Amino acid sequence: MNKIYLIGNLTRDPETRTAQSGMSVTKFGLAVNRRRKQDGQPDVDFFNITAFGKLGENAAQYLRKGRKACVVGPCQGESFMGKDGTPKFSMNVVAEDIEFLPSAPRDGEGGAQGGGGYYGAQAQQSAPQGKTYQGGGDGKFSAFDESDEDELPF
Repeated sequence: MNKIYLIGNLTRDPETRTAQSGMSVTKFGLAVNRRRKQDGQPDVDFFNITAFGKLGENAAQYLRKGRKACVVGPCQGESFMGKDGTPKFSMNVVAEDIEFLPSAPRDGEGGAQGGGGYYGAQAQQSAPQGKTYQGGGDGKFSAFDESDEDELPF
């Protein structure tokens, strides 16, 4: 099984394009801090995230550079030659699930507001109150009302 759980901050705004098949494809970068710095090793790992369909469209709508998110999906490494001729390596994740997490307040922003769900300040303003947005492993992105949790059998 190949599945990785990442919590980090976006390194760039999500970019959405439409593939020839008509499906939307959203890409963004995620910086994940390490708990401990290794001697001579960077203390941040960078991942390229790709999300398809409604999952990616919602990420593009609610996430921005610097916002915190949790991304779940399979991870694959890729070696390639950089433009300068040096060997490079990238870690790529196809998102199966994305959760919007509260971010630390920036200057002039109030940070994550109260209420249910995982949103940064910008998404909180435009997202319906009491809703949490999550994508399933099927690439679909759905909203559920947290008041429905009382009716769950577990």
